[in-house]
Amino acid sequence: MMLSKPSLRQTERLSSLSLLLLTLFYLGLTVDEFPNDGVGPTMCVLPLLFWTAQSWFPAFRSDPELLTPKNVMLFIFLNKLVLIPFEIIIWGNLAPKFEPLKSPMQTEVGVVGLAFFAFVMGWAYRARQKPGSPDPAQPGNGRGRLAWGYLGIGVWAVLFQYGSLTGYFSRAILKESAETFNLEAGGSLLGLLANLGARFLPFAVMLFWLNDKRDEPPSCPRNLVFTGLCLLASLHSNRANILYPVLTFAGVAFGAWRVRHKLLVLLLAVPAIVLVFFFGLVRSLREFAWSEVPGLIRLFIENISYVPMAHQVYFGTPYQITPLLRVNADFYGPTLLSSFLFPVPVLGKSFRDTSGVMVYNGEIYGTVIHPDQVIPVSGEFYYNGGFPAVFLSHLAIGYAYCFLDQRFKQNLGANQASAFAWFYLALLFNATIFLSLSVLVQFLIYSAAPALLLLLINRFYSPLAAARS
Repeated sequence: MMLSKPSLRQTERLSSLSLLLLTLFYLGLTVDEFPNDGVGPTMCVLPLLFWTAQSWFPAFRSDPELLTPKNVMLFIFLNKLVLIPFEIIIWGNLAPKFEPLKSPMQTEVGVVGLAFFAFVMGWAYRARQKPGSPDPAQPGNGRGRLAWGYLGIGVWAVLFQYGSLTGYFSRAILKESAETFNLEAGGSLLGLLANLGARFLPFAVMLFWLNDKRDEPPSCPRNLVFTGLCLLASLHSNRANILYPVLTFAGVAFGAWRVRHKLLVLLLAVPAIVLVFFFGLVRSLREFAWSEVPGLIRLFIENISYVPMAHQVYFGTPYQITPLLRVNADFYGPTLLSSFLFPVPVLGKSFRDTSGVMVYNGEIYGTVIHPDQVIPVSGEFYYNGGFPAVFLSHLAIGYAYCFLDQRFKQNLGANQASAFAWFYLALLFNATIFLSLSVLVQFLIYSAAPALLLLLINRFYSPLAAARS
């Protein structure tokens, strides 16, 4: 009896697993012989782990569509587990804030690798379950009233913060403007409502697009115009508050676009990342003027080495775990509850000194005057409960992320208003992959309101409206 030849997919699966196991075996035999800076072989585990997950789990491979929550998640992991490890192998640690220990990075890579493995397990388990039915859709007149309501909330919020629409367009992207507002009015009830309300403005653009949608191809100029309007409605000094609404709109408006050459898309993403980093210079201006941009471009080019450093910091390098390995956990105690409550107005004030944010930044800087470094989620769970806490937490995180991805896809064709909300919530949930627990809670408090309200209205208002009709 002749045996059939293994398929290309089977060969890829066996090759990826074999290389991963051989690398782990080699590390187990030779890790004590590594010099102090011999992190190359250890770092290779992460790209091999990413390749193995892609090979063995069909549910974890990229979607053919251009923008989905899964593709965004995979892009983050591609940077975190493949590109950054290769950067470290070639150039070393480029983030001076994260000083390496005088030992191989076994623990750091172990934490990041186990977190990813558990995430994949949680995702694969959820992917085997049925996603359920789409959310109930609102009648057309209900969506229209909702769009105008969202617009009213958003316009009031930006007028309260900036005084006029002119002030909004000229000062919204400046970090100093946001800091001044938070200092003067951010602690008041109206200041809090204004911060929340500004996030309704891009959702109003999305809802107006949905109410006026016609049977035209997704590449029509009208969709591009609304993408520009969504960008203008999202202006903020926080890059996530600009990027996430625009990605949300594009994910629905261009949801039918399929990717044939994924490598080309990834190459096009590089200048987009560089542009996001360049925005960091723009927002640092005291007053924005177009005449300042050429000078900023020259300054950016002269300091282009900042880009790979920022890439490692913002997408997550294993060296971010290192400061936690030096912390005396018995002295500081557990941080999870305090980190969750850290960004909560009023309630969180008494928990901030014992949060992971403060412990982490105190170890890096020796002071917590400016706690600007986010404590990685996997590192904080490792600090609080070791490898078992990392595994269990990321099992749940992978499950939850797959749920959000399923809800988006389930509603994309049936209820695009809900699809907006689910995509946006999935983007906020990315904080569990490359930001921190405190940032996740901050997103839920200050950014998630328009999406959560939209889902709530769909859940309770739509069936009542349908029954009355």
